[in-house]
This record gives sequence, structure tokens and C-alpha cells, in this order.
Amino acid sequence: MIKPDGRVRYEWKAPGSIRMEFIESGSPPSGTQYFVNRTMAIDYNPVEKKYQIHPDRKFLNGYDYQDMVQRMIKSGNYSVIGTMTENGRTLYGIEIVTEPWSAEYSGVVTSRIQAWVDPGTGLAWNISTYYPSDKVSRIIRYDTIEVNTGIPDSHFVFSVPQETEVQCGSGSGISNTDQYDPRKLSPALKPGCLDCTEALLTEPVGGFSGDYLLVGMLDYQGSKSVPNPDPWQSINYTYYSRNMSKGTVRYTISRVSGLYSTEPLSTGGNVSISIEPGEYSAEPNRVYEAELTARVKPGIKLHENFWIHIHADVEGAPDAITDDWVRLALDDGSPMSGAGLWHFYQTGGGYCQDVLVIPQGGSGHAPFAIRTGELDTGTATLSLIPAPCHPDHRPLRQDEGPPWPAGIHATVTPANFTVRSFASFLPDMAFTVDPTVQPGDYCFSAVTQTPHGGSEYAPFTLRVISQAGE
Repeated sequence: MIKPDGRVRYEWKAPGSIRMEFIESGSPPSGTQYFVNRTMAIDYNPVEKKYQIHPDRKFLNGYDYQDMVQRMIKSGNYSVIGTMTENGRTLYGIEIVTEPWSAEYSGVVTSRIQAWVDPGTGLAWNISTYYPSDKVSRIIRYDTIEVNTGIPDSHFVFSVPQETEVQCGSGSGISNTDQYDPRKLSPALKPGCLDCTEALLTEPVGGFSGDYLLVGMLDYQGSKSVPNPDPWQSINYTYYSRNMSKGTVRYTISRVSGLYSTEPLSTGGNVSISIEPGEYSAEPNRVYEAELTARVKPGIKLHENFWIHIHADVEGAPDAITDDWVRLALDDGSPMSGAGLWHFYQTGGGYCQDVLVIPQGGSGHAPFAIRTGELDTGTATLSLIPAPCHPDHRPLRQDEGPPWPAGIHATVTPANFTVRSFASFLPDMAFTVDPTVQPGDYCFSAVTQTPHGGSEYAPFTLRVISQAGE
């Protein structure tokens, strides 16, 4: 591909298997691969070393330029523009004009297409597209074309490279992950640590919850405002002792430079931070609440993030996951104050694969990622509801969804569980298909809820195939 610059290997096998690799490319990067076979599609990113699983990848058909030329010829709407000899082949140039524009042949907008075709094989070796008709938009040159070489079906199955992982949904918007220090923080708090789910659900754990730590600097009396003589606000810190032995819990709180930071900074004398109780004796399988209070000096201005870090030393439980962070913000009536500071740290996540293939009478499972944001400690839920595979609008009302498909059984484990803020959790979606279920696509939406967020996600495809694997 001379424009855009790069070298691509494209392999196709009837009726619809595709394997495509960018050999030399800037965007997408070299080594990017796409696979489409009879049951699923795979995208592989060599830079991030992650792959994604989809029901299909229809855009790959747009790279089948030979099919584009065949459709040009079958239409009969082309004209012959000349001949040329290249590598011992006599090529005939054909051109089709679709001004002002059309996507009928190329799959993308074009005003004119030229192709140089070997009449003996019907294969095009040089192709140019134009949009508008006097400006080249793409130039394709084939170095090698091999036909009917008997490519096995296994060639279109993605083989996972070493140190590569599946891409699980989106993040929670956390950007300053470089401040995470593995020497001072539990590995379970490492951003995006999906294999930390068991520790987060079983080890002693704690975190902040409740409304934002937003301190009102003004008192409003009708249409007037006056300075608040004692501005302060409190939030809860919840500790889940789980399987720990009886022991003492001691809290340390400090101002820090940002999320994942642990080095104390001076408060400048403008903010005092306290927690009550700061120390207590904890017993196994109990829940303990403490109240953190930030009291602010009247009249100060604070338009930057003021981060507070908490750490709990838990006697007899060195693996307790207790560090958390929260931002203090002041509402002084100015445009840059108040709750606007929080929009960067919301709940995220999503499917770890968008399709699951199960034969009639079989079963299978797929993970789902939940990434919590700020003040997100508490109860989370994950459920599945039937959904159209290709909805024409969202969100759907309850009466717009299809009924649950007969013969398909689904469970989520865990479906209701305790999460903490700034962590990643990996519940499992399991499906069982009765032998009588007809082959085809059945779709569901995942519905999540955490203390500070909730979402209904795009359809997840359960693809049922015949017992023979067809």
C-alpha cells in the first residue's frame, strides 16, 4: 500500500475466513494482526501485547481489493483506459467513475477507481482510488498473489503469543498510574490488576465511600451568600475484616501529591484532617466504619486537587489491602471549584470478549471486568439481561428487550459482592446451552452497579453452533 504507506499480507479462504497482518506500518503498528474464522474474530495489538475477541470484523472485507475489482467488472460500468506490461504480464487498465462520490464498490467513499487487471487470471495488480476524482486517496500494489494453495483452517485461528493477555473492557480514566509504588502498596491495587480479584474478595480490605469530600465555603441565605465560619465535611472509611484474626487496626492519614502517592506533604495550615476512631480492636468477619473529617480554614482558595491518603496497619494481617485515596475540593462559588474535579475517576470496565461460542448441549464461560473509581467501596452487582444483537438505539426500555431465550441458562459468579475503590474485579459469566437450542446468535447485555456508578453495556453475543461444530 503506497498510500497510506505500508506492507500488508491479506489471506482469504472461502466462505469467509480472513487473516491480515501489517508487516510494515506506522498506524496501526507493524505486527498488528486480524483474524476472522467461522466462529469469531480477533484483533491483536503488538505494542500493548493485548488481543480482543469479537463476533466479527466486517471492515476487513474492505481490504479485499480483488473482490472490489470483480464487482467493478461485473457491473459493466467501467471503461478501458489502456494497457501496460509489468513483470512479463500484459495488464489492462479499467476505470469506473462515481462522481460526486459513492461507496458501492470500495466500501469507503470514492469518486473514481482505476485497476490494472491481468485478463488471463482476472486478478488486479495495481489499484488506485480517488476522492474527489482528481485526488488520489489510496494506492495498492501487489508484490505476490498465490491462489488455491490449500490453506488449512488452523491458519485462521489466533495463536496467543507469550506474555500476551486479553483486553478486558475500558479503564476507569486513571491516568497517573506511574505513581503506583509496588514497594509500598499491595499488588492487588496495581491499576488494572485483573488477576488480583481473589485477594480483593477474600483478604481484609478497606476503602472510602459516600458523597464527595466537598466542603462548602459559603452559606447561602436566599439569593445572598456569606462566608461559612466553620467549613468542614466528612466521609466514611469502611474496613472489612473478613478472615483476619482478632487484632488492632491503626489508621494513618496524610496529604499526598496524587493518586497512588504515599509520601506525606504539608497541609500548609489551611486544612486539618482527622479520623475517628483512629484505632480499635477488630474481630473476624466484621465490618467497621470510621469517619474521616476535613476541616478547612475559612476564606482560603483551593482550585487544585488536594489528595488525602489513608493506610491501616492491621495486626496479624500483613496482606490487608487498606490503602485508599480521596480528593478534597472546596465550593467557593467560582466556576473552577466544586464537584467538577471528579469527572476523571469513574467506574469502568467491560467484556473481556464480545462473543462466546458454545455447541448445542455444551457450556462455556467468559470473564467480565469491573474497574471501580473514587469513593467506590461497598456493594457491586453484575447481571445479564437479553438484548437485541444490533440495537438501533440505546438505552432500551424494559419492554423493548427480547424475552430470555428458551434453553439457554446463565449464571454470574459472584453476582453480588463487596468492592473497594481504585481496583479491578473479574466476575465470571457462565452459559449452558440445551441440545435443542437452534444454532445462531443470542445476545445479552451486562448490567453493573457500584456505589458510585452503573452501566448497561453493549450486547454480548452467545454464538450457538451445531454439535458437529458447523
